Amino acid sequence: MRAYPVNSPSAATRILALALFADGHVSKSELLALHHPYVCHRLGVSVDEMKVVIQTFCEDLFISGTGRLTGMNLPDAMTRRLLLSEITDPQLQKDIEIIFESLIKADLHVSDGEAEVQSELWAAWNTPASDVSLIRQSVVTL
Repeated sequence: MRAYPVNSPSAATRILALALFADGHVSKSELLALHHPYVCHRLGVSVDEMKVVIQTFCEDLFISGTGRLTGMNLPDAMTRRLLLSEITDPQLQKDIEIIFESLIKADLHVSDGEAEVQSELWAAWNTPASDVSLIRQSVVTL
């Protein structure tokens, strides 16, 4: 995986790409939610910039051999931890956590893969259980 500057819009967008591909496919409702003006504003990224980061994420998956031609596999757990470590700003983490929750619920189904990546995100960022409860309540309808 390519490295992005810590706390950059690209690093944040790539975390959301993990949400998109966590269940092995991307639904139209997830893409619509990702391209919502709220998401772009919170991350400081345009839709076009977001598309480039997601395309690059997919290319990196295929180059690393973790992508399949039928659907997508996520990077391994160690790589996911490395990607999550690129976000250190507590406010940005909270913004991403809320958007992540909104994205995985956009198709009205949370898969095991999505729940697993979300749990890793909360563990990596030491999100307290009380915050998890608040995040689940403050989901933004995208």
